[in-house]
Amino acid sequence: MHMIDFEINMADGKVKLDNKDLLIQREGEFIVSEPYKYLESINKVQRLIPYHYTVNAVLWFSKEFELIVRPLCFSNLPFVVQLIYKEGEYYKSINDWNKVSNIDMLNKEVDFLYRWVSEVYDLGEPDEKEKHSVTWSMEWGDITICYDIKSFNCGVYLTWS
Repeated sequence: MHMIDFEINMADGKVKLDNKDLLIQREGEFIVSEPYKYLESINKVQRLIPYHYTVNAVLWFSKEFELIVRPLCFSNLPFVVQLIYKEGEYYKSINDWNKVSNIDMLNKEVDFLYRWVSEVYDLGEPDEKEKHSVTWSMEWGDITICYDIKSFNCGVYLTWS
């Protein structure tokens, strides 16, 4: 199975999917963009819900993630990329509400991803750190590793300012 290579340049926030630039854009522009057309041509992208597109398998530094893109929408929602670690307990529990809402498991997932991202990119101390959320503020936007305390969505979130 072909996995899409995911890259992010932490200095400028530029993202590439199989060497194709993922640009910050509105949904109408995103669905006619080079990376979207490429992913669609190899049957790797799906519309999840309005304004959310998923790529089931991306490889980020030898680890497998599911990637969700939320293009710019409305006037107040920024461009977001969410990465869900497919080898972690959260992903394995995603279809079982009792397991996915286990706070101890979610805290461990956030801690693992925090340590991994911090080590891979040598990011130093985060700008904000709570039990369920870690954020580095960059010139281009934020890298947040967290789980939502209402929906229990968990992963790495890249948000451009």
